[in-house]
Amino acid sequence: MVHLSKAAGDFPRIGGGNRRLLFSHKTRYAFSMLYFMTLSILSGVLLPLALPNELFSFGFPLLGCVCLAPYFFALARCQTWKKAALCSVLFALVSTPLGSFWLAFFKDFAFLTIGSVTLAYSVLFIGYGTVLWRFSRPGLWRPFLIAAFWTFYEFIKSTGYFAYPWGLIAYPINTLLPLLQIADIAGLWPLSFLMAFINALVSESLIRLRACSKSPYNSEFGRICGVKRRKPGFSLQSFGCAKRISA
Repeated sequence: MVHLSKAAGDFPRIGGGNRRLLFSHKTRYAFSMLYFMTLSILSGVLLPLALPNELFSFGFPLLGCVCLAPYFFALARCQTWKKAALCSVLFALVSTPLGSFWLAFFKDFAFLTIGSVTLAYSVLFIGYGTVLWRFSRPGLWRPFLIAAFWTFYEFIKSTGYFAYPWGLIAYPINTLLPLLQIADIAGLWPLSFLMAFINALVSESLIRLRACSKSPYNSEFGRICGVKRRKPGFSLQSFGCAKRISA
């Protein structure tokens, strides 16, 4: 029979290794959150730059194809909806005032114009970002779902009494006349879907590249054959193919 004692020495203590492990976990969590927040802020800056502005009078089409990719990448990497909501709020806090900077020139009413719009979109993106995070879960249809919901979001923000149809992802392609013919036939929303889909594909490519870089295999052929990446100080005997041949 095992007797339990209340002596202090009978209880496990947090040793130096456990403390280092706990600190390492918290550090990784903090750096990951900082990484996701930086990506969201980056998209918040790139989207207004891609729209028609003082630097690019008719928009920047190439930048419009990648401006949302960091934000989509951050959402796909977030493990909880709370992280996704925080990233979405940061995206709205940065992109809204930069994209609608002229609202700050209403003198005494500047706080009501740009301040109210920024606050409204920051609150709305808590819900929008959470839903978009749900569509960002791993799956074959992830780029399509992200593009479809982003198009739905832009349609909602552009209709109704409180509509604010500025800052749409389709605006950077003003100079691409062949694509503008689509708007002449089917309206603006196919272009919004196309641009959002391109950004989602760029984000998906970054996710796949990151996954492949962490894989112990050099290529898809190596994964099938079992040939792992060569590491310094390891011999060929650690390779899967070498074991199979010797067998």
